[in-house]
Amino acid sequence: MGKIVVGMDESANAVGALHWAISNAGPGDEITAVRVWQFPVTGGMEALAFEWPDLEAENLTILERSVQRALEGIEGPPPIRNVVLEGHRGHKLIDEAAGADLIVVGSRGHGGFAGLLLGSTSTYVVHHAPCPVVVVPHEED
Repeated sequence: MGKIVVGMDESANAVGALHWAISNAGPGDEITAVRVWQFPVTGGMEALAFEWPDLEAENLTILERSVQRALEGIEGPPPIRNVVLEGHRGHKLIDEAAGADLIVVGSRGHGGFAGLLLGSTSTYVVHHAPCPVVVVPHEED
């Protein structure tokens, strides 16, 4: 396949998508696990007094934990590059997939509408990807 980009959050669907990518990667394939976060929206004077944590480091820790969950039970996995980006999830995944051979996403993540067949990020990626997309279904689907 070549370069494989996997959209990640901490959901079981995203971990399943990465597990699928790892299990289906061939020799020499490169996997990039991408977690995209957005700066919390807040307003008012209380935002000025709030001590903001290091959100990039926090998101990298979450990504590393998710990658470890996906690697469980897999012997000799391919190398995985972890990337944390800030911005719109769909846009950043598409940007990261420039030159990729495949994008892999879970069918739904942590959005508020669990009954939907596809989440908003996976729907965006399917419609805007510069390469083929694999949408790994939810375990219960």
